[in-house]
Amino acid sequence: MHKLEFEKMISGNDIFDKDILSDFVYNSHDGLFVVDKNGKLVLANPAVVNMLDMSYEELIGHRIADIIDSGAYEGSPSTKAAESGEIYTGLVKTRGGIEIMSTSKPVFDDNGGLQYVITNCRPLSVIKKFYDRYYGSNNDITGMYDQLLTSRTKYIYNSKQMKEIVKRSFYASQTDCAIILLGQTGTGKGVMAKYIHENSKRSKERFLELNCAALPENLLESELFGYEKGAFTGANDSGKKGLLEIANNGTLFLDEIGEMPLQIQAKLLKVLDSGFLMRVGGTVSRKINVRIISATNRNLKTMMKVGTFREDLYYRLNVISIKIPPLKERKDEIKDIAENLLQKSNELYQTNKVFAKGAVDVLYNYDWPGNIRQLNNFIQRAVILSMQENTIGKEFLSELLSGELSDDDEYENGDRFSAGGHDRSDLDGNREETLKDYMTRVELAYIRKVINESNGSIAKAAEKLDVHRTAIYKKIRNGEDDK
Repeated sequence: MHKLEFEKMISGNDIFDKDILSDFVYNSHDGLFVVDKNGKLVLANPAVVNMLDMSYEELIGHRIADIIDSGAYEGSPSTKAAESGEIYTGLVKTRGGIEIMSTSKPVFDDNGGLQYVITNCRPLSVIKKFYDRYYGSNNDITGMYDQLLTSRTKYIYNSKQMKEIVKRSFYASQTDCAIILLGQTGTGKGVMAKYIHENSKRSKERFLELNCAALPENLLESELFGYEKGAFTGANDSGKKGLLEIANNGTLFLDEIGEMPLQIQAKLLKVLDSGFLMRVGGTVSRKINVRIISATNRNLKTMMKVGTFREDLYYRLNVISIKIPPLKERKDEIKDIAENLLQKSNELYQTNKVFAKGAVDVLYNYDWPGNIRQLNNFIQRAVILSMQENTIGKEFLSELLSGELSDDDEYENGDRFSAGGHDRSDLDGNREETLKDYMTRVELAYIRKVINESNGSIAKAAEKLDVHRTAIYKKIRNGEDDK
């Protein structure tokens, strides 16, 4: 039915008044929420609030990206729908371990601009119960959802050194012992932690992650241990479970464990030794059974000597230590890793890029001090800045790595602009053109500059420019079409 036909149908019909529509949204058993063109949540019904175990104040008016970054849930069909401009169905997993099936639909204005993304969602357990009741628990449809939930981490390696490390990790995964992952930033410690969990007997249970450096001490304590009703100003009226409690029977990955304050180290040690947890402001101990995997890029032995890391906690966490080498010591794996990261970037940016012959050699000959994380950011940047080409060439990657396309070169030396082959004369207006054409090209050049400064992240560039990411995609595509 066309929108005009629908509006005509309900006009003059007393049933469809504001109160009825409000009751419909409020009483819907399915979660319903609306995200505006800037990615902010502007409407959510009680079902959404209950599923996420959050308050309206924590949701309404906040950007979806910020809510996800807070650890409230994983996955964002609404963001996918906004980026693709099409209906998107996907799975979301809340901090409380609830799996939710969500379908998001973008709504556009008369000019084709994104206006809202409307999402309806329902706990996956409800859907599975329905199919189990009518089709039996072993039907193919139920299996399809199970497969979505249990997709395994792809860990890429082929060097002799990494084969031994992965073998050791696999053997360690078969036990419940605490494991500490060591290595430089960006080497893939988080991926290894997921690999260990997925190969353990706890693989059907939750895997939760907490970055110990991401929160101030008071928030880190409540996030880890939870809190009771009225424990502090602003606390949830019903209290809140901590990640140790939510991850019960599963795995908790404590990243950057070396940044954990001493007071919380002492409390964590007590929980690990006793197997009992007491929430902040609580008086009741709760039995927990959780496997701890921790990671750090710091020298914990040195920290122990100067008194910034507890010796007893170190030995409690370090039953088995696994050191992941930097990428410069695993050069034989760069080709496979780069190809995999390119595939992920193609999916993210809806492109179909391939490396030209010899292009990967450029990546092989670089040391990558930021390791796999840096390589990932670099490949994303190469995908974006070569937007008009389907092949990423050797020369282009060499330029990108050598710094020939830095901001100083772009504007001070008049070199070719990095994000699409525009030279300095494009910005100086040395050719005859209309004011509109000139302003369009300058705008496009500035957009590409901000993307470059944002390490290729469209989302970060959009935030800096205060526009929606779909607007950036549109302007880049239009700019390429005009060439």
